[in-house]
Amino acid sequence: MKDPQYYAGLDTPALAQECFSGFSEGVFGIEMGIYNEPAAGLESLRVFHNGFAELLSRADMWKGILRVYDRLSSQIDPKADLLQIIRTSNALDELRNLYNLSPLKQQVKGRERLFLAAHVAVLKKYRDYLDHYDPKATGRSPGFFREPCSVAQVALLMAKQVDPQRYAKIEPAVTSVRWTREQNVEDLKRFIALVLDSLDGIPMNQEER
Repeated sequence: MKDPQYYAGLDTPALAQECFSGFSEGVFGIEMGIYNEPAAGLESLRVFHNGFAELLSRADMWKGILRVYDRLSSQIDPKADLLQIIRTSNALDELRNLYNLSPLKQQVKGRERLFLAAHVAVLKKYRDYLDHYDPKATGRSPGFFREPCSVAQVALLMAKQVDPQRYAKIEPAVTSVRWTREQNVEDLKRFIALVLDSLDGIPMNQEER
């Protein structure tokens, strides 16, 4: 962590990238995950990390979060080590909590298509990862399971807001999915494929970035 003045001097995309790099990326996942209330985790981040304190005060925080999705999706790579995949997925999982909290909750309004596109891009990276990762190198586990479902959850939330009629048509298929007791990679692949196929055709990236 650096001095507050350093973070204040960064533009918002660069600030967000700094906050979600290396050790700080892990801090976000930990602080958002250890509290029963996500709002408490957010306040903890404000208090204990100068970068997050600055980011969470920005009126254009949304620009930074979109940059974060670009960065995190690039790290979902079959060639990445397992620790990186776990840390990246943990951050993606906890990011979903921001959509119910200020300031992001307010800033997403009118920009839902941008965030839908960001989540679809992440889901495609997870799909490609599952098609190409080496189970022998990761101890048979891909390093995640719930996390792509969290990404899909936000994607569907955005879809419901930008195209409610289409969402009403796809909701029964998505909500009818049932999971086996054991975590099964093939189940996860089918779910990701279902969500991506369901969202295909919704116009995205139409709001101002």
